[in-house]
Amino acid sequence: MRKNNNNMKLKKEKDWIEIDAEADARNVSVETVLQDRGIVESNASHLTPLESVGMFVDPTNGVTYPMLADGINADLYDGMACHIEDLEEEWFDDLDESDSTIVKDIMDNLDLTSYGVALGYNDIEINGC
Repeated sequence: MRKNNNNMKLKKEKDWIEIDAEADARNVSVETVLQDRGIVESNASHLTPLESVGMFVDPTNGVTYPMLADGINADLYDGMACHIEDLEEEWFDDLDESDSTIVKDIMDNLDLTSYGVALGYNDIEINGC
């Protein structure tokens, strides 16, 4: 019986090694792989993850939420949400290429501009004029 328990433990270790390898190959968190496999559920399934900045964004309204340490759940409590237009320039600078493309697409779809500024042609100042 003891031998079977050791074999079971080894199988579990192999599963974790496989999950970890898949996460590395896909360049995602282990938690994301577990969620994709249906092993764990997320409260953020309706949100788009932005792993480079540790946030989720709601693609329907542009509201962002902090990503919890598990990488698959969002902090949905009052006061934690921030509209994408209200984020600082540094936040946008910290986005990796993939997340930057996601954010740009969401902002384009919602007709938003970064830093809360919507500029029309007549609003642009040239050389401070």
